[in-house]
Amino acid sequence: MSNESKADDEAAKAVSDGEETEGAAPHQPVAGPSELASDSVRGTSQRNAAAPHEEGAPGQTKPQCDAAGKTSGATAEAESAAPPPEAQASTRSPVEAFAELSAAVHALRDEMDEVGSFVRLCKDKLLRQADEYRWEGMQAVVESLMRLHELIYRQVTAMEGGNVRPDEFMINLFQVLEAELGTHGVEVVTPHPGDSVNFDVMTTIGTVSCPFWRKPDRVAQVSRCGFVLRTQADHRVLRKAEVTVYRR
Repeated sequence: MSNESKADDEAAKAVSDGEETEGAAPHQPVAGPSELASDSVRGTSQRNAAAPHEEGAPGQTKPQCDAAGKTSGATAEAESAAPPPEAQASTRSPVEAFAELSAAVHALRDEMDEVGSFVRLCKDKLLRQADEYRWEGMQAVVESLMRLHELIYRQVTAMEGGNVRPDEFMINLFQVLEAELGTHGVEVVTPHPGDSVNFDVMTTIGTVSCPFWRKPDRVAQVSRCGFVLRTQADHRVLRKAEVTVYRR
């Protein structure tokens, strides 16, 4: 082969090798161990320097921000150190606390008074009902004793006036009859001459002239005795005494 042909072959080969390596990345030298250690130290220093600005220093709590960008609430350490609500000082003064306690006591007293009134009304109603049932059961017996008492009373008053001969048996029977009425809760109303007129248990049926030794508007004479039933709740006038009074 001639020298010209050889030179042409070498030039074509050089051009072909240049086209193959034209798109490849340029060759970079490999870093040594000392350069790698230096790069690691520089990266660590940069991260430590940027950490306080991003996440805060160790041991500190990043404050929370609301929608407007303002800090809301205390830190976790401040919240843990705050006293419980019951240990905080009261905002009420002693005068206000005493006034509030007095109002509560008065309200409770009013409620107790209402309850007491209701209990008394219930008790009174029950007693009245018991008295009604009791009177219904003994009404016939008491009315019979009242009629018998009226008959014997006329005999006794006649004995006292000297119109009838005294009878010891009749007098004792009269006393026993009044005691029997008392066992049933019936009180005999027997006014005496000179007594004041009590219109709750007496009624006037006439008048007589008042002598100088008597006071007017007083009982002069008793025509019929009265009867009052004493009960647990109240009393009931079964019959009023009939009397004659002095008039001037």
